[in-house]
Amino acid sequence: MIEFNGIFKHLNDFKAKDYFQIYCGGFISSNYRINKFDNLRGIAILLIVLGHYIYLMETPGINTIHNFLYIIHLPIFFFVAGYFSKIDIGQPLKNFKRLFIPFVEFCILYFLFGTYVLGVDQGRLFIDPGYGLWFLISLFTMKMILPVIDKLKFPLLTAFVLSLCIGFIDCNILGISRTFIFLPAFVLGFYYNSYRDYFANNHQRIYNVLKNKTSIIIILIFTIVILLFISYNVPFEWVTFRSPYTRNLEIITRAVCILLGMVFTLILNSVVSNNYSIITKFGENSLAVYVFHIFTVEHMATAFANILAGHEAIFFVYMCLISFAMVYILSRDIVTDILNKMIDAFYNLFFMPFDN
Repeated sequence: MIEFNGIFKHLNDFKAKDYFQIYCGGFISSNYRINKFDNLRGIAILLIVLGHYIYLMETPGINTIHNFLYIIHLPIFFFVAGYFSKIDIGQPLKNFKRLFIPFVEFCILYFLFGTYVLGVDQGRLFIDPGYGLWFLISLFTMKMILPVIDKLKFPLLTAFVLSLCIGFIDCNILGISRTFIFLPAFVLGFYYNSYRDYFANNHQRIYNVLKNKTSIIIILIFTIVILLFISYNVPFEWVTFRSPYTRNLEIITRAVCILLGMVFTLILNSVVSNNYSIITKFGENSLAVYVFHIFTVEHMATAFANILAGHEAIFFVYMCLISFAMVYILSRDIVTDILNKMIDAFYNLFFMPFDN
């Protein structure tokens, strides 16, 4: 049994700079992995910022785009997180500092920002995570329960069933409901290589079909058509997965959305380039983009939604440009360095005394 003081002593051995650049998982050993999966993460963070910026304009076209983005961008993030997750004795300590500490710190910062700058009731501190911060505690929870998941005979199927069953319970505190909703994407990422090898070795024909470019294009078109149909006809509350079911049809919609999100992620994973680009930098520093952009959403989106009311096409173009610019600025290394220093300072202030 490890003593409490000993835990924090070992925690101090890890510096924020060592893991925040690739915060979704363990260190990446090959150039292929760095570029390919950072490109995936870069695409996801750009779509997340865009989705947050267009949220405050309520028009049929914008609502459809927003629903579409919400179904696809988070599964990409959790897939990459699962892919680089590990099960070993040192992981709980790393997860504590790389995810739990920033969750606590930014919950406090956003609570103060929302209360005294925005003048909006922020609910219960920590229990009701600030704008988007549920992602950190959800990812932390997934990584902590991964050893239990790994002991299951059918982990992906179990995760999928749990993602549907959680809809019968009203448990939105600490992002618990969405933790289960996106658990299948996380598990899919963790076992991705195993599943790929299984199909390659045991179902060669299916594997070859799925590797064929024509087949990928057909599946992609089919997936996008269904996603657009759902996004246009289903209310936003159904695709956020934050509330319990209110109609029988909702559980079917949830199942389809979860499956389509994973299918889209797999397709994107198969076509994303390994070349280094500006998107790669977005992915490398995506945590800084994620935690800092939430402070700009309310003012930025409200201002443009009011100015361009009734002009949804122009509003969308402006938001695309602004989202790209914001992600570009926040993905600079200096911003990530600031974030790392904030995390280390918070740790040293509140947890360093336990080392003594």
